[in-house]
Amino acid sequence: MGLPWLIHLIHLIPESVFAVIDPGAQNWNTFRMMCYNRIKSTKDTSLIGRPTLFRHLVNSDLPASELSDERLLREAQVLIGSGTMTGTGTMCFLVYYVKSNPEIHRRLTEELNPIMEGYPHKKPSWAEIEKAEYL
Repeated sequence: MGLPWLIHLIHLIPESVFAVIDPGAQNWNTFRMMCYNRIKSTKDTSLIGRPTLFRHLVNSDLPASELSDERLLREAQVLIGSGTMTGTGTMCFLVYYVKSNPEIHRRLTEELNPIMEGYPHKKPSWAEIEKAEYL
C-alpha cells in the first residue's frame, strides 16, 4: 500500500526542522540538494555532453508537468538512491557476516593478505583476485 500523501507531507516540512528533530537528517537534505543540482545542471546544458537518462527526459516530448523540477527531483532520488542503497546494504551485510564469523574472517584474511600485499601502491589484478578460491 502506497502512502503518497505521507511523502507529500514530509516534503512540506522545512529542512531546518528536520535538522533539529534528527541531526542525521542533514544527510538526506545534502542528498536531496545534490539531486536537485544535478537536475538543474542537466536542464541548463540539456544538449551538451554525453547522453544520460536525465538528459533524455529533459529533451523528451513529455508533458511539462512531468518535467517539473520537483518531479525530476523525485525521479533522481529514486534512481540514484536505489543504486546506492543496494550496494551499500549488500556491503553492510557482507562485512557484518564476515566479521561475526571468526573462521570465515580468518580464512579470508589468510587468502587475501598475499594478494593485497603492496596495496595501495600496487593494486591486485582481476586475475589475481579470481584465483582466490575461498573468496
